Amino acid sequence: SIADLQKTLATPTDASVDQILAAASAKIIRQQSEIDELRKRQQWRRLSESAQAELLSELRRLGAHSFVISYVPGDAEAENFGRLLYDIFRSAGWVPARQMLPYGIDLTGKPSPMGIQMYCQCSSMVDIPPVVGVLIGALKSAEIAVWRHVGADNNLPESQSITVLVGHKPQDIGGDDYIH
Repeated sequence: SIADLQKTLATPTDASVDQILAAASAKIIRQQSEIDELRKRQQWRRLSESAQAELLSELRRLGAHSFVISYVPGDAEAENFGRLLYDIFRSAGWVPARQMLPYGIDLTGKPSPMGIQMYCQCSSMVDIPPVVGVLIGALKSAEIAVWRHVGADNNLPESQSITVLVGHKPQDIGGDDYIH
């Protein structure tokens, strides 16, 4: 009968069921990968205990310096990571030049800072204190992405102060702009 023929044609074969299952499985794997990537992007920056210990040791080796930790206003993740760095610097004997604050420059119309940026009081880039280079190396070895360019900040309270600006968490750290 025509009804039996239609029913037979509408009934999937084992091969077509296998194809449907394989396609569905591949789609699930792709979606899980996308979910994992989104979760990774949403995670806050943190340092493992060993990375914290390594950074603490390196900061102690450099001796006490004056520092400022600032963060991008309105970014809870940057503030939280800045607080972690602030505590590590203090534990290493470094002296805060002032309390941790949101970064005090007007960012209106400018791209928001990404990653970690360093500033020091210097008249030119050749006057950068050697401790800045060592500090960048310590942050790099602790797997913290640092903006390659050090800026001059002549509003710092004293000549040996170093400002560490914690910018937004970089989503893609590529190219030559970061030391990693």
